Amino acid sequence: MKKTAIILISLLFLPVFLSAYIGYPCLKNGDFIVFYPPGYEERAFKLLENLKSIKAPAEDIMGNSLESLPVVLESAGQYSQALANAPYYKMAVFNYEFGEQDMFKNFSMHEYTHMLHMTKSGAIPGFLHFLIGGIACPNLVSPGWVMEGITVNNESTLSPYGGRLNDGEFDAYLGAMLSDGKKPDIAKATYPPSEAPFGYAPYLYGGEFFGFLAKKYGTDKFKKFFESYGNSLFSYLSAVMPLIGIDGTFEEVYGKSTQELWNEWVASLSETHGGFKMDGVRVTRSGYYTRQPVFYNNRLYYVKQYSEKAGIFDERAVRQIVEYDPANRTERVIADRTSDILYRPAFLGNDIFYAVQDYGPLYPNKFVDGYGFVSVIFRHDLETGYEREIARGEMNAYAADPSGRIVWATTKQKEFGCTMTALDLKTGKQERILDTNEFVIFSIAFSDDGKKCAVSARKDDTNLSVYMLDTASGTFEPVADSPWNETSAIISGDRIIYHANYDGMHAVYAYDMRTKKTDAMTSGGYAQEPAFDAQGNILYYTGLNSSGWDIYAKPAEFTTFVARHYAEKVKPAQNFDRNRVEKGSYLDNLLTLYPKIRIPYLDASGDNNVLAYGLQLIGTDAFEDILYSAVLKYDSVEEKYGADLQASISMFEFMRGGVQYNSIPGDFYIIAGTSLYDSQLGGLYGSQLILKWYFENGFSNRTAIAELNATFKWTTGRLYADGAYYYAGPQTGSLDNSNACTALVQLTQYLPSSVFNLELQNIYVSDPSSSLKDNETIRGYDVLPGNMAPTVKASYQVPVLKVRNGLWNPSLFIHDIVGEVFCEAGFGNPRVQLSAGAGIHMETYLLFGVPFEIGYEMIWAKEGGWSGNMTAYTPLYEF
Repeated sequence: MKKTAIILISLLFLPVFLSAYIGYPCLKNGDFIVFYPPGYEERAFKLLENLKSIKAPAEDIMGNSLESLPVVLESAGQYSQALANAPYYKMAVFNYEFGEQDMFKNFSMHEYTHMLHMTKSGAIPGFLHFLIGGIACPNLVSPGWVMEGITVNNESTLSPYGGRLNDGEFDAYLGAMLSDGKKPDIAKATYPPSEAPFGYAPYLYGGEFFGFLAKKYGTDKFKKFFESYGNSLFSYLSAVMPLIGIDGTFEEVYGKSTQELWNEWVASLSETHGGFKMDGVRVTRSGYYTRQPVFYNNRLYYVKQYSEKAGIFDERAVRQIVEYDPANRTERVIADRTSDILYRPAFLGNDIFYAVQDYGPLYPNKFVDGYGFVSVIFRHDLETGYEREIARGEMNAYAADPSGRIVWATTKQKEFGCTMTALDLKTGKQERILDTNEFVIFSIAFSDDGKKCAVSARKDDTNLSVYMLDTASGTFEPVADSPWNETSAIISGDRIIYHANYDGMHAVYAYDMRTKKTDAMTSGGYAQEPAFDAQGNILYYTGLNSSGWDIYAKPAEFTTFVARHYAEKVKPAQNFDRNRVEKGSYLDNLLTLYPKIRIPYLDASGDNNVLAYGLQLIGTDAFEDILYSAVLKYDSVEEKYGADLQASISMFEFMRGGVQYNSIPGDFYIIAGTSLYDSQLGGLYGSQLILKWYFENGFSNRTAIAELNATFKWTTGRLYADGAYYYAGPQTGSLDNSNACTALVQLTQYLPSSVFNLELQNIYVSDPSSSLKDNETIRGYDVLPGNMAPTVKASYQVPVLKVRNGLWNPSLFIHDIVGEVFCEAGFGNPRVQLSAGAGIHMETYLLFGVPFEIGYEMIWAKEGGWSGNMTAYTPLYEF
């Protein structure tokens, strides 16, 4: 066995060892260690330069400092994001430019602020931090609006034209709330419900709240607040009773409790955000994300994406393209998709073209197992409904050229810039028509004759501007070029209509190509993404209300607009000498494997009061190529010292393996799994193959396991199927001779504001004493008899009451009350078990974000009659 185990472990770790020589290199300057894929060195230098530029300002605000922080630069297609992981002491940045200036600088400030905040500790908590690791830091026990609020505040200090507090959208939403008679609620900021502003609530409410504190009380109090909170043992209790923890810290630093400061901020909004009024009339009343309007052939088309509550912690995501007839005010769904619809639709003749998100391999990342995000363009016939895929790839803008082409822009991965590609719809041939390292394009529009092309694009370290693009010469002629964002340009006759956020006010403007003058088309409120009905002289645009985004309309008016002169953003002087940057290798990543978490271990799961106790060490490298847990323990029953070792290993981007060894009683497990298929489109959604080999009971029993699963998805439901075969016998070198099969099918079908769930499971074991089916029961029974145990479970869930309210003290939020009826059957041998009943379930959220369901069920069982049962469940842990 030892020889076999050594061979298997060596095969698992071989890719990791090879990576030490051919894997990710890194750049080091003492403050940061930036790991990057081969070929991305220029992007890594730019990231490191921006990290250095924000380090001192961030540390000055937060009152904390870090050294040798690992930062992983990864690529996942058209995915712009960054992540901070304080317990494991690392950051990750995904390399894809988005539409705001200084992508790397914004990401760096945001995530480094997270790291400075979450790792801040002192006094006794500081000693616990040193002893136990980053999970002991009190600032980790903070509500999301504190976590994200301070980062939004800090990112908005980089430039007066960047950051979410300067953009104007957050301010507009607060104004829309006040105009609809609503106010920001601290409980909804802590536990965002399924309503606007959705998951952005911690960023919006928290950012605006910290912006208020900065203006009224000064930013110097922030470092005092985080230091006091990080030094207090009472902070650990904040998630249960803020009165004991965070309220006291606010009182100490500001002289007022959390709720008092919150109320003070809310009271100030009527003065700073009052008077909000949308310009025009509201065409749609869907809320959520109803946007990207296009007017074509006397019809208005737009994208509608929303979430519909269906069951217990279950929501259906709806993503549609809708056709609206202004004459009779009716809607017709053109397309209904299983993945996000990207950008605004385009038209040629009787065809609509739209793009959705999908996966595309292979990319240098571990975050999505080597997959990346790409766009897929579909061509849909408006009369017949027939559609087909015509193109896929990285695209951050596309448009229909009246000459019969679809044109899209792709951001370069390894350097700043973009390319443009044209697809001839008649011949199916693709041609690259532009290659630039000066601009990245985020919207494209053609004139009706195809002779003019307007784009929203930006240079490196600037916001978006509007340009006329000559693809033949590759020249960009400025149309609207300021330090603010000008984007979503369309061409109507001799006008280029676009939207901009001058002075933090989102409005629509029109540039006359003949007179070279600019007019304002909206005033007040909020207006984005213009669409224009030239014949009816009506402007459509995306507006904002307290329910989210909707389409608005107004008669077109052209008021002379004189732009203010805005000082160009002055880039701070950089003292960044590449010659002082040290280059390293993947070996530097392996040096980050030291145990980040060191906690006492106690296993009392046996029949005795204490089975084993000791110390558990948990660690990982910056890439999470190796994630391990080591338990050094004393078994008080066996009276032996032992060790439990586990390791999860990323063998390649698309494959993970794992090993586990328990010295008492001497079990060894090895596992390897890979994704066979992944897609966000309808049909087969994903499939995995998993292979396992168990050595148990002193390695005398050896079981080989093969498991295959697949998920199918459609717009109103999904189907999951899983099958596994277990074998122990002479072929595996086992003294035991047994086999088992399991099969599982789970169906979820969404109905109007409700959901039907069906589960079919079959377990066969050749040995009736096997523990394989111990955890499989039906409601009303404790165990299924026999060695063959098929079960059928059906349930129907429907929300019966939207509560969506909570308390700050104690920290509690009640979301919805959901009703359920169910019927279950277990076909054991020699008898059949049957139960049915109904239940009521209350969705709650605790501890600053932990979902927790409590309920009561009345169950009728064939053997036993009626009984009542309290339920308690959290999706994070099953017990």
